Amino acid sequence: MDFTKKRRLALALSGGSVRGLAHIGFLEVLEENNIKIDYIVGTSMGALIGGIYAAGKLNGFKEKILKLSRNKILSLLLSNQIKKGNTDTKEIEKFIKIFIENKKIENLNIGFTAIATDLKTGKEVYLEKGSLLKSISASISIPGIFSRLK
Repeated sequence: MDFTKKRRLALALSGGSVRGLAHIGFLEVLEENNIKIDYIVGTSMGALIGGIYAAGKLNGFKEKILKLSRNKILSLLLSNQIKKGNTDTKEIEKFIKIFIENKKIENLNIGFTAIATDLKTGKEVYLEKGSLLKSISASISIPGIFSRLK
């Protein structure tokens, strides 16, 4: 085995609603041990945490999110319009944008892919270019609850 070649590390981060915040601690342990991440692939909460990490804003996100109650976090995802099937992504996008601004995936220092589902075909969609915010939003959206994605 040739150990002179540089090893690369890619992470796959899963979903898990509020429990997906555990990804933050995992990423911090990797950093504390000087383990460099080259690429992150995430779905749902894994896309949210992975995207914010790839944008270099995880510390600020962690500080803010830890100050919120579980109910407040859920209310970001599920607005008071949920009973009408009218929930959109405005609130959560507004919150996420504080950290990632208008970053494009292709301009991040760490490679990143968000995974979502095409509701018409049921197939996976790999979001590797374009708006980081819209890619994360597509991945964290819950079919039947989020009726509007722009």
